[in-house]
Amino acid sequence: STLITVSESGVATGIPDPSEARIHMHPNPFQQRLTIDVQWPVPAHAQVVVFDLQGRTVATLWDGPAQTGRQQLIWEPGPGVVRGQVYLIQWRQQNRSGQVKVLYRSE
Repeated sequence: STLITVSESGVATGIPDPSEARIHMHPNPFQQRLTIDVQWPVPAHAQVVVFDLQGRTVATLWDGPAQTGRQQLIWEPGPGVVRGQVYLIQWRQQNRSGQVKVLYRSE
């Protein structure tokens, strides 16, 4: 599993802080389903988007208002998503943003 804490400056740290966004993804690598647990520090518009390594949008998992607290998102890649590839999960809320690599395993 992957736990990323992102400070207001956008720097990823491993140290939990209630004023920072916390993102936990599991399992990584994954085969059919990726669970993304997000802890938003403030109520504000947020985005969670999946990109391939060429920068193309693969899926938008969240794009709208987010409340302070925990949210769980699920990514189940569709038929056009290539197995055995690395994808980037990118999140943004106000001036906070970050990304993490995930591997969509081949069967």
